[in-house]
Amino acid sequence: MKNKFSGIVFEESFVLGWSLKGRTLVLFLELFLTDIHPDYSPPKQDEFGCYNLGVLRFDFMRGFKEICGNRFPKKNNILGEYIDIYEIESFTIGESKSVISVESFDVEFEFEDVELLLLNNEDFETYIKRTALTPEIGS
Repeated sequence: MKNKFSGIVFEESFVLGWSLKGRTLVLFLELFLTDIHPDYSPPKQDEFGCYNLGVLRFDFMRGFKEICGNRFPKKNNILGEYIDIYEIESFTIGESKSVISVESFDVEFEFEDVELLLLNNEDFETYIKRTALTPEIGS
């Protein structure tokens, strides 16, 4: 499991939005990559570091109460980037349990499967739209 997250510093990353449908949580993120990550590219002169849009999807969750519904990422069209909702303060993921701390609260839950995708801008927007259109199971 750890290899999937090598070269990502979650404590320098941002939550851009989320979708919670049934027992599936999708976190839309702006991930800070280090030079050991295969998608790393050196930052431009005016950038703090290498950031990449990403999606973290947890399936078959249990014990999750802190966030409900959906808050899809919003883009600042003037700056051409997504608006950060929360800065991640700490992120712990084990084989079947995760704890995410953001600026104002902690989220702890159990899951059976996790998927991490790093996406370019176009694919990220497509993923948001596809997630927004996917009905909950049983609806």
